[in-house]
Amino acid sequence: MDRKMTRKNLPVLILFITSFAYLYWFAAGIFFYQEQKSLFIFSYEYLAKHLVKPGGLLKYLAGFLTQGYLSDLYGAFINSLIIALLAILLRSVAERLSGSRSFTMPLAFLIPLGLMICQSNYHFNILHSLGFLLAAVLFLISLNLTRKTFHVILIFLFPVFYFMMGTYSLIYLCTYLIHSILYQNNRYGRIFTLLQIFISIVTLVLFYKLFLYQPFSVITGYPFISNEYGRANGLLYGVTVLFVLLPGLIKISDLPGSEKHATAKSTVIAACLYGISIIVLVRQYDPVFEGIMRTEKRYCSGKFDEIIVHHEKYPSSNIIEQFYYNLSLSEKGKLCDRMFFGCQDTGPMSLSLGGNREQASRTMHYYYAVGLVNEARHLAFELMVINGYSPENLKMLIKTELINGNFRVAERYLNILKKTLGYRTEAGRLGKMLENTELVNTDDELGEKRKLMPKDDFFIHTEDAMNIDLLLKSNPANRKAFEYKMARLLLEKDILAIAEESVKMADMGYTTIPRHIEEAIVAFASYKKALPDLAGLVLSAGTNARFLNYVRSVNSFAGDRAAIKKSLNRAEKDTFWYYLQFGQIRGDFTRSRPVDRNVY
Repeated sequence: MDRKMTRKNLPVLILFITSFAYLYWFAAGIFFYQEQKSLFIFSYEYLAKHLVKPGGLLKYLAGFLTQGYLSDLYGAFINSLIIALLAILLRSVAERLSGSRSFTMPLAFLIPLGLMICQSNYHFNILHSLGFLLAAVLFLISLNLTRKTFHVILIFLFPVFYFMMGTYSLIYLCTYLIHSILYQNNRYGRIFTLLQIFISIVTLVLFYKLFLYQPFSVITGYPFISNEYGRANGLLYGVTVLFVLLPGLIKISDLPGSEKHATAKSTVIAACLYGISIIVLVRQYDPVFEGIMRTEKRYCSGKFDEIIVHHEKYPSSNIIEQFYYNLSLSEKGKLCDRMFFGCQDTGPMSLSLGGNREQASRTMHYYYAVGLVNEARHLAFELMVINGYSPENLKMLIKTELINGNFRVAERYLNILKKTLGYRTEAGRLGKMLENTELVNTDDELGEKRKLMPKDDFFIHTEDAMNIDLLLKSNPANRKAFEYKMARLLLEKDILAIAEESVKMADMGYTTIPRHIEEAIVAFASYKKALPDLAGLVLSAGTNARFLNYVRSVNSFAGDRAAIKKSLNRAEKDTFWYYLQFGQIRGDFTRSRPVDRNVY
């Protein structure tokens, strides 16, 4: 008996392990992406917003579960658990309809496997898995009701199910009707079927005309189709069709002769289905998106050192990862000391994403980092108006209002953040600044940003290089802005402009010249045969020695560029000189691979 149960549950266990392993080790970035799309708030107002559409409670439940996606382990576990539970329910349905014939078992796993593949799409939300799970629960209950009274009660409860589940109650209804036609061809079966159809039509009409006052497309399509996030794709429509037709597929599998070698056939078909699913998962895996999401999650968590170490160990040619690498270097005060230790093949675009409004959720971090606090607040507010509250937008609004001294406005935003699960600690830390406003000045992050802000107002331009110049004119002591300007010149290979700007460093409090700026000055001196005015700052002897060794290594290959690039060691490649000589800037990063602008 134990061996039989083991064989029976083994496919479910394999399904769970496969889903968990893929989501946790390969596609965990999906969880960060979805968690950042919205913010679950424990308040009556937030709940009430979900009560005006059919299926709003299902979405509310999905949002409640999604807030735990701050943990990749939790995200992989809860999604895999729902898939496994769905497989168990559908297996019970198949056993109930077929009399436990082995050949019908693979049919029960078609839908869970399809949903597992759907999970690899970052737009696929857990609400879809929950919807199918609840629809399967209702269908299994309807199969197991033997007393006619209970069956009638279940039918009359359809309005409740519809209000809670929306479209997924209609999916359950279609499945139930097909089952009734195929398996209940008797007087009571026909009566129950007609009664269910009547109650369903009355429910749709009443909700459309009297209760919710929503467009008919929302009445019939929410949250499956008419949904702000987690939109259905082609594969999800296919899974839906399989779910609706499941009673018919089981009926076909029970045709005479199908039981011959049923166990062997079932095993082979199940193995093929698993194999095909894994192949599809491998083909759909997107390492570029995964790299971006993991890097962005580290940045939002303040793990700047991890970003720096990871990018230098595993260089990425993606502009978003290079953007966060440069931003992390800036936050650690190392931008012009280490930027060429990592990949920089997208040129100046990687510093600020070119002021791209489509990347507002990312560029606001750049403006915040260099001291353009009001522009960061402006972008965060725009994103809030367009997309609603999200964790990073709300935190940015709180911090920028605190920096500006707008404590009453910051308090309103903080009251919202306090009603979340994953950000209460952050809200508590920032909330202390409302009680003691001097804490803003002494805070390592907010106090520094307040010092970087411009002293005079000016209009933000679409050209970020101009914004940096205006910021430096307004606040000449802003070293982060200065290093961003110098980084731009380094990436543009403009050693003449670097030499001209270097004279300002002494007045800004520099006692040593940042490594890559020093390398550019040495290259300028080699070209002009004279050093620029450094206002008393001197080049280190080590830099001159490194330059001589670099030149000696390059000249030893007599102009063979391929041999030079292959033979230079890591220390020689991690220099501005190597970038100056061999660095190639991609003119348009969007042409390097097909790009979904919703993500990248």
